[in-house]
Amino acid sequence: MDLEKYKYTEKMYHIVRRLTPNKRSALFIRDHDGRIIGNTRETAQVITEFLSAQFHKPHLSDVSVGPYIMTSPITAEEVTQAFRSLKNNRAPGTDHVPAKLLKYSPPVVSDILAKAINCHIHNPTTPMRETALIMVLSSPFRSLTNRRAAVPTFDRSPFSAPPSGFRVARSKANEVWAHRWNIAVTRRFQTSMFILGIDLNKAFDTIDRHRLLLVLSLILDPDEVQLLKALLRATALQLRLGTKCYSTFASNHGTPQGDALSPLLFVVYLEAVLRDLCLHLEISMRELNFIVFADDVDFIHHDPTRLEHILLVAEQVFRAWSLTINFSKTERTTIARAPNATEESWRNVRKLGSLLGDSEDVQLRKAHATAAFKRFWKVWIHSHLLPETLRVRLYNIYVLPILLYNCGTWGLTEREIGSLEAYHRRHLLRVLRIHYPQQISNADLYKRCNTKPLRIHLARSRWRLFGHTLRRAQPIPAQMNMLRYYDSAGNLPTHRGRTPTCLPTVLDKDLRLDITSSLRLRNTADLYALSHIAQDCALWKELTQRLCSSQELIYRNQETVRRKQKLESANTDLMPPRKRT
Repeated sequence: MDLEKYKYTEKMYHIVRRLTPNKRSALFIRDHDGRIIGNTRETAQVITEFLSAQFHKPHLSDVSVGPYIMTSPITAEEVTQAFRSLKNNRAPGTDHVPAKLLKYSPPVVSDILAKAINCHIHNPTTPMRETALIMVLSSPFRSLTNRRAAVPTFDRSPFSAPPSGFRVARSKANEVWAHRWNIAVTRRFQTSMFILGIDLNKAFDTIDRHRLLLVLSLILDPDEVQLLKALLRATALQLRLGTKCYSTFASNHGTPQGDALSPLLFVVYLEAVLRDLCLHLEISMRELNFIVFADDVDFIHHDPTRLEHILLVAEQVFRAWSLTINFSKTERTTIARAPNATEESWRNVRKLGSLLGDSEDVQLRKAHATAAFKRFWKVWIHSHLLPETLRVRLYNIYVLPILLYNCGTWGLTEREIGSLEAYHRRHLLRVLRIHYPQQISNADLYKRCNTKPLRIHLARSRWRLFGHTLRRAQPIPAQMNMLRYYDSAGNLPTHRGRTPTCLPTVLDKDLRLDITSSLRLRNTADLYALSHIAQDCALWKELTQRLCSSQELIYRNQETVRRKQKLESANTDLMPPRKRT
């Protein structure tokens, strides 16, 4: 049950990884004549030649590293902290040294490796054992470099709204939250939104290392740049087919993938590209409405012709930075309110694993949860093999996080919430092996499973994500889209009638249910008031708990009334008919 230590959306990724079978499909390679190569060695040679041409460009020079004396040399304590960040049960390097041996090694090992690294940086021609180069520079040393270089990079970044992805305190939920608020603008006001989504070909593998180091030199200290040069210098890749490894080949561009540092370097590189794009468009980063997560870039504007102009300029700018836009995968989405929800094609558009339509996204999560639930059908059927508490625990670990992935971004109606809760209860009944003619009330079912109605989980996730978004120091797309929503009140005409249920209306409804507070969310002033409260985590947790308690109290009252009406209806049916006189 080690999955219980993960929180929120991170748990869902680990669950899918555990449930997905790791089956390697058969590899068939054809030669120039179209014949299938049957020899494994020849297959490896053909693949190696192909990859070598992709990752090694003869016209590009390797990163040069000269003698350098660090102002702040690496200490044994830093190496020890890097060792502690290693995870157990991971595949070792070519020296076959498991991470456990380094993680639990005596302090003398950290002292020796710290001296070896400092000596190598001072004189790059100094030979070092493969253990130091592979295990230290690729595994624990990446953590050390993260602390020294990657983390300060974002703190000193000159960008107003840096891209998300592979960063602390940022997740896909923040970007999906931003999309939900863009949709809310079109639900309330008479306007349309156009989204231009671009896809990059082999984004991580085409980075110009020299330009990357030039960008980093403007942000980081010389010591930190020197550490990154040591990581990017003389890199080599090796092909593995099955369990056998073959010859290595050099790589002189792109970021070597497989560690925690390479994605961060790509994010920094993409920031510089977007800033250069703004210079060519003659606008600021704040004026360019975009949502970025890793290599997924979405440009948003009210005018589709403006987006086409951005695409033309972006193609030239990205090519200058050695990045290629795949025009065949470019997505153009129009978000507009239609008389009938079935006419809104944008609802089935997928962004970062979630569908833009709330109800459509719920149906997608149900389908994924059903597939995960069926993987354990033997456990549910043979209930005598495991106790009831353990079966419920398995369900809460392996199925429920998949069902509630990004649920904090949903703005659901009461009917949709009721349908979701009914789906959840059907799963619990199957886990407990309760079938007709056996009966159990909803309250007893939740009590027996030691859980609560899903509306409580939705409210808690929604307000936790809301507070997390408001606490960001730098303005991010989610914050700016919330401000645009309330700033549009005086600039755009509204639709006639009631505003359809969406994320802003659900948040305001949650606040109205709390009779002990006068907080509301109807304008920019209310948003700033909530942002001030969110800066104090203790106050925000208290507010979240109070709102969840209000939701639970209202649900209990509704259940009491429903059961009373059901009982009265049953008694009426059992009464004998009156005799006619």
